Amino acid sequence: CTFDSLNYLTSIYDINRVFNNVNRHLNDSGYFLFDINTPKLYEDKQHGSIHRVVDGYKFDQVLYYDKEEMISRTVFQFTDGYYEEHIQRPYTYNEILELISGNKMKLMNAFINKELQPYKSTSYKIFFLAQKIDG
Repeated sequence: CTFDSLNYLTSIYDINRVFNNVNRHLNDSGYFLFDINTPKLYEDKQHGSIHRVVDGYKFDQVLYYDKEEMISRTVFQFTDGYYEEHIQRPYTYNEILELISGNKMKLMNAFINKELQPYKSTSYKIFFLAQKIDG
């Protein structure tokens, strides 16, 4: 479950349901690999506007982050008037750790890149490897 897809779940209740369902479908000792964007990413990067051109298409990417509510909005505004809005919520390392253990899994590793460098409090993205506890 990669590419910050879990960040699109904007409540602890919803993400807990995902973890519960993952646990139900994993084989004993099965693994769950996923990533999340952290509050640090949104606090540092999720503001302002960026003009982009991709494959000849021009659009603006407008970034908002409400630190108190922990809700991020990214609006893609296209020249033809069309727009697309993405709403995400960052999760902290401790929130994810609690969700893992609360759903009968254990954390095997938390890292920040393909070189498996360990998670730090300044990390923008964290990859988690959790394992289902047998029984």
